[in-house]
Order: sequence, then C-alpha cells, then structure tokens
Amino acid sequence: MSYQHFKQSDRDEISILLKTGYSCREIADVIRKNHSSVSREIKVNSARGIYDSRKAQAKARLKRRKSKYQGMKIAG
Repeated sequence: MSYQHFKQSDRDEISILLKTGYSCREIADVIRKNHSSVSREIKVNSARGIYDSRKAQAKARLKRRKSKYQGMKIAG
C-alpha cells in the first residue's frame, strides 16, 4: 500500500468519529487508513486534547507550502 496524505474529508470524519466515541482503530477501519497513522494525526493536531479538522488541514497546507521540495521545483 502506498502512502497518501490525509484529505480534508478524512480529517472531518476523524473529528466526527472522535466526538462520537470511536477509538483510533475503529476510525482507521472506517476511513481505511493504518491505525498508527490515525493516532499520529490526532496526536500531532490536537490542542489541549481537542482535535479540530479545519486547523489540522490548515497546518498541513502550511507545512506543505514550506517544504524543501516545493522550492526546488523547476518552473517550466
């Protein structure tokens, strides 16, 4: 299986499922991602124990914009 970034829809679903009491493994089964990836997503993007999908997506966009490889692309 190849790695894919979480999409906004994945993050929205994680947020909803967390609020309804699903575990990381149950969420992973629903969105078809590895449970450790889901756990990491929640851990990295939670503030004071609360996961916000919109803030997580904004943080991911910013991180992507600042990535080393974006600046190395050849304009053509």
